[in-house]
Amino acid sequence: MQALLDRQAVVDTVVRYAWALDAKDWALARSCFADAVEADYGDLRGGRPERVPADAFVARRREALERLDTHHLSTNHLVTLDGDTAICTSATLIHRRDPHAAGIVPDVEGGGFQERGEVVPLDLVALVLAHALDPL
Repeated sequence: MQALLDRQAVVDTVVRYAWALDAKDWALARSCFADAVEADYGDLRGGRPERVPADAFVARRREALERLDTHHLSTNHLVTLDGDTAICTSATLIHRRDPHAAGIVPDVEGGGFQERGEVVPLDLVALVLAHALDPL
């Protein structure tokens, strides 16, 4: 039973993060992460994996998304539990639209993402974005 609760806590955190980005609720977005975030966007944007403070990671998302209308979808959650850690692999689709750019077609990005985090009680779930897989 605990494994089911842990799995759901991980999925809830992934969905909560997507919801927070779309709602521009930066405090909620920050609550989805541990103190440091391991991010690897090499497959999507180039660059190397990096470990950054969660506050800085969320600030970057805020800077990139604040002016946009977005809709983040996260589906097909595959959660692997290993003691007090978990890995969640999911399919994602992100719709972005600049409401200030008349006549511009919305930007859509799809891909597969993997999140790794500690499995802790539901009200304390902390998730660390760990690796972006090849876009679909």
